[in-house]
Amino acid sequence: MWLLNFIPLALLHVLVSVMLLVGLGLYALGILINFCPVWLQAYKQPIRMVSAVLIVAGIYGYGMYSADAAWQDKINAAERRVALAEQKAAENNTQIEYVYRDRVQVVHDVKYKTITVIQQAAARIDATCRVDPQVITILNDAAKNINYSGDKK
Repeated sequence: MWLLNFIPLALLHVLVSVMLLVGLGLYALGILINFCPVWLQAYKQPIRMVSAVLIVAGIYGYGMYSADAAWQDKINAAERRVALAEQKAAENNTQIEYVYRDRVQVVHDVKYKTITVIQQAAARIDATCRVDPQVITILNDAAKNINYSGDKK
């Protein structure tokens, strides 16, 4: 059966339809052979057997082709849904990247503000590297005052 994968589907459909029609034609010939001369009636049984095999093979092939077409339709529908999901994911990623850039800018601004506050309070830090408790308070306040807008764009 795997050899049938190498045959194009259109050609396979034609072959299955021809097989079914030839089987039906031979079956009709097997019935009409009763009205023929006696020497032709000897071929009645082989013609009926061949026609039965062709009809069964044609029906099986047509069912196989129909099932394959149904699965191919399901695959195409799934591929369309995947493409739509990828498109929505790309749109959402650009929105997330935009919000991320805004957040990075806010963090950068807070960092710059903290550095300027520390530079202004540098006089309070003495030469022995002892940290004044007020400097610790300044750093803690700078870390707490992060103002995220919270808006999703």
